[in-house]
Amino acid sequence: MPLVSRFRLSLFLFSLLVGAVGANLAHAQSSSSQLDTTTVQTGLAVQGPMEYDRSAIYKDTLLHQWVQGALKAPTPGSAISASASAQWKRVTANEEGYFEGERLEGGYLYVSVEADAPETVLLRASGHVQVLVNGVQHAGDPYDYGWLRQPIRLREGTNHLYFRSEWGRVRVQLLRSPASFSIARQDRTLPDLRVDAENSPWGALRVTNATDAASRSLALRVQLGEGAPVTTSLPRLPARMTRKVNVRLPTTRPDTTGTVPLRCELIREGAPTTVLDTLRTTIDVVEASETHKRTFRSDIDGSVQYYSVVPPASPDQTEGRPSMVLSLHGASVEAPSQAGTYAPKPNTYIVAPTNRRPYGFNWEDWGRQNALQTLRVAEQRYDTAPQRTYLTGHSMGGHGTWHVGATHPHRFAAIAPFAGYPNLRAYGRPGEQTTGTTTVEKQVERATNPSDTYALARNFQQHGVHIVHGSEDEVVPTAHGRAMRNALGGFHKDFAYYEVPGAGHWWGSESLDFPPVFDYFAWHEIAPPTEQDTLRFTTANPGVSARSHWAGIEAQHHPLNYSTITLTQDTAAGTITGTTDNVKRLSLRLGALNMPDTVGLSIDEDSLTVQNPDTADRLFLGHSDAGWTRTEAPTPDQKGPHRYGPFKSAFQHDVLFVYGTQGTPEESAWARRKARFDAETFWYRGNASIDLVPDTSFAPSAHPDRGVILYGHADMNSAWSLLLEDSPVQVGRGRVTMGERTVQGDGLGTYFVRPRPGSDQALVGVVAGTGLPGLRAATANRYFRAAAGFPDLFVFDADMLLGGQSGVQYWGYFGPDWGLETGDLLGPSALR
Repeated sequence: MPLVSRFRLSLFLFSLLVGAVGANLAHAQSSSSQLDTTTVQTGLAVQGPMEYDRSAIYKDTLLHQWVQGALKAPTPGSAISASASAQWKRVTANEEGYFEGERLEGGYLYVSVEADAPETVLLRASGHVQVLVNGVQHAGDPYDYGWLRQPIRLREGTNHLYFRSEWGRVRVQLLRSPASFSIARQDRTLPDLRVDAENSPWGALRVTNATDAASRSLALRVQLGEGAPVTTSLPRLPARMTRKVNVRLPTTRPDTTGTVPLRCELIREGAPTTVLDTLRTTIDVVEASETHKRTFRSDIDGSVQYYSVVPPASPDQTEGRPSMVLSLHGASVEAPSQAGTYAPKPNTYIVAPTNRRPYGFNWEDWGRQNALQTLRVAEQRYDTAPQRTYLTGHSMGGHGTWHVGATHPHRFAAIAPFAGYPNLRAYGRPGEQTTGTTTVEKQVERATNPSDTYALARNFQQHGVHIVHGSEDEVVPTAHGRAMRNALGGFHKDFAYYEVPGAGHWWGSESLDFPPVFDYFAWHEIAPPTEQDTLRFTTANPGVSARSHWAGIEAQHHPLNYSTITLTQDTAAGTITGTTDNVKRLSLRLGALNMPDTVGLSIDEDSLTVQNPDTADRLFLGHSDAGWTRTEAPTPDQKGPHRYGPFKSAFQHDVLFVYGTQGTPEESAWARRKARFDAETFWYRGNASIDLVPDTSFAPSAHPDRGVILYGHADMNSAWSLLLEDSPVQVGRGRVTMGERTVQGDGLGTYFVRPRPGSDQALVGVVAGTGLPGLRAATANRYFRAAAGFPDLFVFDADMLLGGQSGVQYWGYFGPDWGLETGDLLGPSALR
């Protein structure tokens, strides 16, 4: 498995740099394509002032000018603003077409493009985080994949493009294509076929609509070899957009290894059928016993994802159900490379999920969810023994091992992080637990508490831990491994630490396929409770992690502050005793314990007696000022493990983006473009496939039980009244109302989350503003950054882009009943 290149080493820090970008042009013909290609050669660049981090709060002087409608084309030597000294300077691209230098390490690159007439071209840029094209935002390519071919509209005359960069390297090209619709040649998600075996039925391709109108009649017709083709109708494809789409693959059972031709035709359905573009490629065919890729449909967005699997070396039914090792890859590494590191193991499946992308989400947020769904899919497919499930990973995957292992301790018998950093937000400070210094920072940071491995460290007592780290690791300092060794040494009775003498970040296949670790795994199983057993469990968010073995934290007094239970069950005495902290609702699965018919409970010195149901049903206890009492099972409209917040959690359950069309022309254009910008960004960072629909096409019955993101305020999005009529938070033109509180003005941006009416699990996320300045202020989609913290409710004005936290108006978390008064809501008074 390859080492991460030096150019990408800083990406382990992910958000420690600030970012933004800018450039002019020269003509060239692309030798690798028939498209007429223009490569930008000159431009203007400026560094800062900008501050971006894993938080809802950020600063960006140039974006603030755009929000206020005051962004003007720069000239050489001009300052970025009247209050900032940073100046725009001329920059020139190198022979490869890349602009490089310190000014692009957290800066903007400006490019002007002349057009003789209005036209749509494909923007192929890389190295940037995002771009403003004549004031319209598009997603960037910060990892320099070179995948982007975004349809953009040039107007007659001078066009202004602003590229925000983080890593100091940007390339800009414009492609003129005669095709209105096309299939992308890159970024395909396809399974391997296996000889004489059932094969995965789903793949995914990217399709581009370069026209000015949405298309509803497209389909992909796919043929494998000489077999019969299969046609998949495509979802609505918005104007000037590229999106990943699912495609059904023909059923086949190849009888030999090698490759099978794959022909994909993009067609317009109707009479007659029109072929718009054709892609010819191949799919690999391997023996069923070889390492291979499989696909599945994601619960998050309905997209097609994949994992790689190493089958057992020698299946032996006499050994019982096989074991499972879930192996998490490092940054820039794909699942096939991860799986290819391992030699097959007896009666053990090694499964390598994706982090949704080679970098993805550092195995947090949607990366963690994807890993857990992969585990569920693989367990069901291979019928593995749940008590012999193990977790490991290298580098970023080592971080994922720490994070997932602490978050879901009951799922694994043992974990083994290789060269892993425990905390993402304290990457550069091994052993530290970073906290905010102001009221706003501390409260907003609560949304990131599930990422703090050190705060969850006691959860590691529930399984074995084997730490492996190179003594000379040049990427993830060895101090990280030592810090966790020291942390575990204070309480853990079953952990191992091995520092490989003289080894760097990667020392060959044993950087993952390390025999002592597999020996350690073989010694561990998830054991049933003993006659006297103490369970210790901590969570920061029951919506992320609520239950461990026979007990669960279902709701909190103070949402997203840490909650802890320490419970001891004594079978002989028929008792459960213990303490809790910040737990409002507790669940016990008494049927999992060998308890008598009557069980005595003593929780936080409150005593009660309950009957043992002797089933898998959970018994629920609630806490109030009167102490602990038994309660009925909570209804789905309460906060709980099924849905809890904060804002980012709305992006799941086959999420759908619904943009408003009933506002002013400028407001409606913002909503459509913002939904597209978010869909582009989620695709790039998370291999997502998002359905975008206008509010006029949304009907709850037509899109049941799906997560919904609404774009625009109540006066411009007609879906608002269908989903948020009873919400205590209302956003309209010129106002935000929160219960009895009202804040007025047209420059307020708002993010918040609510339970979706009529669904037991889905959420509604809102991206809104009180007018065009407020809507524009809400445009930056920092919520797709790994472990970025966004509370349940976040209200800010456009001046946050200049003053940071001083521009935050209200923030906080809804209560267990999704109420305002029962939750933690803070506003300007908290700053005094």
